[in-house]
Amino acid sequence: MRRWCAVRWIGAIAGPWRLVLVLALASSPAWAHEFRPATLALRAHEGGEVTVRFAPPAVTARGPTSAALQPVPPPHCEAVAPHRWSCGGQGLTGTLSMAGLASDPVDVLVHVRWPDGSELRTRLEPDSPSVVLPRGAAVAGPGAAIATYFGIGGEHILGGWDHLLFLVALLLLGGRPLDHLRTITAFTVGHGLTLLCHSLHPLPVPGPWVEACIGASIAITAISAQARHPPRGRAWTWALAFGLVHGLGFAGALAQLGLPPAQRGWALLGFNLGVEAGQLAVVLSLLTLAALVPRTSAIRERLRRGLAFAVGSVAVALTLQRVVEFWSVVP
Repeated sequence: MRRWCAVRWIGAIAGPWRLVLVLALASSPAWAHEFRPATLALRAHEGGEVTVRFAPPAVTARGPTSAALQPVPPPHCEAVAPHRWSCGGQGLTGTLSMAGLASDPVDVLVHVRWPDGSELRTRLEPDSPSVVLPRGAAVAGPGAAIATYFGIGGEHILGGWDHLLFLVALLLLGGRPLDHLRTITAFTVGHGLTLLCHSLHPLPVPGPWVEACIGASIAITAISAQARHPPRGRAWTWALAFGLVHGLGFAGALAQLGLPPAQRGWALLGFNLGVEAGQLAVVLSLLTLAALVPRTSAIRERLRRGLAFAVGSVAVALTLQRVVEFWSVVP
C-alpha cells in the first residue's frame, strides 16, 4: 500500500513537468521549422503552361501562416490563374523564388517535372529563397536554337573526358583509314540513336549505371587495343554497341539543361551536330599526332600498346569509382 501511494505521488509531481516539456518542444522554432514544411509541385506542359500546387503549413516558426507566403514564377512567366502559370516559348526556366519566407520562416519542398519526364527536387529556405531552373537556353527561333545548342554540344564533347578517352581507345585499335572511318561512323550512329530516343521519349535507365557502363566500355576497348592483334575489322560493331550507351550519357547531360519547348527538334539537331563537330575535331587532331610518330613498326606498336594500357588503367579506376559511388547511396 505504501509503495502504491509513493508511485502515485511521484506520478502526480512528474505529470505536470512532462506536459511542460511537450508544450515547449511543440512551440519551439526548431520543431516547427523542421516538421512543418510547405510543398510546391510544378508540372510543366507542352506550350509553356504550368500547373501549380502549393500547400503551405498551417503554422510556421512565428505563428499562423500569412498570405505573404506565395511562390513567385520566373520573370517571363505569368500567373493566369491561382493554380496555373503561362511561361510561353521559353518554358519553365529561370529563377523560381518564394515570397514571404522572411515573415513566415519555413522550408519549402519543391518538385518540378518537365514535359520530357525529367525532374528536379530541391528545398527553399529563408536563407536561400530562390533557385534557378536550368531548363533550356532562351532562343528566338529555329536558327538561334541550332546555333545555341550547337555550341552546347561542342562544349559537352570537348569537356567530357570520358567520351574523349573512348575515342582514343577506338583509335588505338589501329587499322587503315577505312577501319577508322567505319568505327567512328558506327559510334556516331549508336550515340545519335539513343540521344534522339531518350531526349524525345525518356527511357527508364538509372543515370549512375549509365556512367559506370561508359567507364566499362572504355576499359574493354582499351584492353582489346593492348592485344598484339586487336579486332580491327570488328571494331565497328563494338563502337556501335557502346555508342548506344554513350548516347544515354549525352542525353542525360542534355536533360539537365533541357530543350526549349517551342524549338525542341531544332535544338536537339543543333546539340547533335555540335557533338559530332567536336568529335570530328578530336579525331582529326589525334590522327594528325599519330602521323608524326616515326613509321618504324616496333616503335609505333610499343607506343600504341603503352597508351592503351594507360587509358585502360584510368578507365578501370573510373568504373570502380562510379560503381562504389552508386552503391554508397543505396540504402
